[in-house]
Amino acid sequence: MSTDWTCNSSFWTKEEGKIQENTLAIYSRDKDLFTNMEEALLGKSRDDIINHYNILIEDLEPINSGHVPLPYYPEVHSDSNQNSRGRMAKRGFLDRIETQVGFLFSF
Repeated sequence: MSTDWTCNSSFWTKEEGKIQENTLAIYSRDKDLFTNMEEALLGKSRDDIINHYNILIEDLEPINSGHVPLPYYPEVHSDSNQNSRGRMAKRGFLDRIETQVGFLFSF
């Protein structure tokens, strides 16, 4: 179940936040980024989307500047192939975050 939270008087579900993040990851270099977000987030106004985007930027600034440590993921010792898949999934997640953060602060 998703939890609603307030963002400048607009409610955003976790799913909507994820859609915005995914749209940002796909269209981050597109000059029509906010138009693409509007198309993906039906029911959200452009102002709501821009406000939520700005909050995301504010949240990422301390992470990008090194003030927030990345979580530690202990290695799981196992003979199964799942351990390597887990490391690949973790690295993929970190690569996506690094790409998004790098783009967001390249202006």
